[in-house]
Amino acid sequence: MYNIDDHLGFLLAALKESVEYKRYKETLEEVKKDPELLNRMHEYQRSRFQIHVEPDDRIAEEDRTLRLKYSELLANPLVDAHLKAEKKYCKLVRRIEDSFSEGAGIDVSFLEE
Repeated sequence: MYNIDDHLGFLLAALKESVEYKRYKETLEEVKKDPELLNRMHEYQRSRFQIHVEPDDRIAEEDRTLRLKYSELLANPLVDAHLKAEKKYCKLVRRIEDSFSEGAGIDVSFLEE
């Protein structure tokens, strides 16, 4: 009988074989070839992350302002491809998390209130 760690290993191996993960890693490696571009992209990602984790009613406005500030960076085809790949990969991970929470019987009804 398999234990949880064995199954987790299988899940992680399957995740790393997914198209989403492979594209995410491929685009990240391309961006890493230009350290300055990578640093700017990380700066943008940190700023965007902060906007989305801090409770604020002006999130849409702040996000728009951030996109304008980094418009040149976001127009870069490598950055654009990576951010799109990252978004798809994160959606896949989120779907797994949601399925796990539901399947494990974790009560998240408090989030709906």
